Amino acid sequence: MSIPVIKNKKSQANKSNKKASASKTVKKIEKLTSPDAAQEVSPKLSKSTFKITGATKTPFPDFISPMLSTLVVEIPQEGEWIYEIKWDGYRAISYCNKNDIKILSRNNKSFNDKFYPLVSALQMLNLQAVFDGEIVVLKNTGITSFSDLQNWRSEADGELAYYIFDILWLNGYSLMGLPLTKRKELLKGIFNSEGSIKESLSFSTSVSQFLEAAKKMGLEGMIAKRADSQYLPDYRGKDWLKIKVQNSQEAVIGGYTKNENSPNLFSAILVGVYDNGILNFTGKIGTGFNVEMQRELMNKFKPLIISKSPFIIEPDVNKPSRFRPNPPHADVVWLSPKLVCEVQFTEMTNDGVMRHPSFKGLREDKNEKTVHAEVPENSSRISNNLDLKIPSIKTAERKSLLNPSEDTQTKIIKNRELKFNHLSKVFWPKDGYTKRDLLNYYYQVAPYILPYLKNRPQSLNRFPNGID
Repeated sequence: MSIPVIKNKKSQANKSNKKASASKTVKKIEKLTSPDAAQEVSPKLSKSTFKITGATKTPFPDFISPMLSTLVVEIPQEGEWIYEIKWDGYRAISYCNKNDIKILSRNNKSFNDKFYPLVSALQMLNLQAVFDGEIVVLKNTGITSFSDLQNWRSEADGELAYYIFDILWLNGYSLMGLPLTKRKELLKGIFNSEGSIKESLSFSTSVSQFLEAAKKMGLEGMIAKRADSQYLPDYRGKDWLKIKVQNSQEAVIGGYTKNENSPNLFSAILVGVYDNGILNFTGKIGTGFNVEMQRELMNKFKPLIISKSPFIIEPDVNKPSRFRPNPPHADVVWLSPKLVCEVQFTEMTNDGVMRHPSFKGLREDKNEKTVHAEVPENSSRISNNLDLKIPSIKTAERKSLLNPSEDTQTKIIKNRELKFNHLSKVFWPKDGYTKRDLLNYYYQVAPYILPYLKNRPQSLNRFPNGID
């Protein structure tokens, strides 16, 4: 199967290819996401010998610093390009030496313990190879969620996937000197499309159509790679380019903050959206303002100052986060929710808060009561100008609630925080089963057994040190 390559020379523009390109895109992108399953090894990669022009015989690598992409606003018109989805996840290179697997981050940190199911899936491939890709967590719609990935601790926290977009080493040979198109050809057919290890496919379409579809579907953006590019470790140049999709949302301003000792008129604005007449907090925006803009906004804020929060749940403006454990103290001023603004952001979290929001300007043409959360189109729908779609994730069987490494873990279940301690405590010494094993078993059988236990009296016999 050939790799879709775009020839961006104006003289080679061919309108008749657009329809065929879109059709190919549909067939390829429909395979992007699905539940975890066993992998099948491509026969061509399982052979002990490997010969290809341009491959260099080298020892198995210890670490390869990944090749990087350059952020741009448009793709050059000249040259041949391969287009890929820009996944919103963790960049990771996997070193597969048969059963010995290492998954390393860009800065050489191991992902093995954190993303343990991917280690098992790569072991099932039984290959001697090095892959480059992106680790993501998929929502039910098939779109990635970076906030879910950050909070991922076990298979109960979301559908984990590893999208492979490059192969760097295979069976004793470095492939980094090969053109990208040849490396892509070698990836074809390695992975079962229904497994957690997936090929990140290439698409044959125009930049504008790709970006329009990506925005509608809530994707982060696109990657454009020169078709003949070699893999250059730790290199950021013009061979790999990225364009990010900017999500936008109208929001109602319900207050502003001023950090202690800040020289600015205000430090951030607090915004929300309406849901059935209730104003829900959706973000604190601290970027996108200049001095003149702050002055104009303060003039509009002054007559709107009120004593109580307009949000249904008052946001904690001084709450520390994992990225800012000691934020500066901020005072808050509440405003009557009359002003509407336009906000750009990267992602909406599960609790409805914008990631990386930036103020774009006031929307004086909008009535505040009409502002509601704008939900991206379901990825199974087709965009107006391009048949680009990703099928929804099928509901998979439960796997594990608690990961195999941490002895104390916290889970949010039905909006309640549950803490699990002493998970390595052995309950069945003869077989080696632990408290963790028991809880994971309860989690897996719960959908089957709970309907039969509902409204029935139960007795509890405690065996804190096991039953033996």
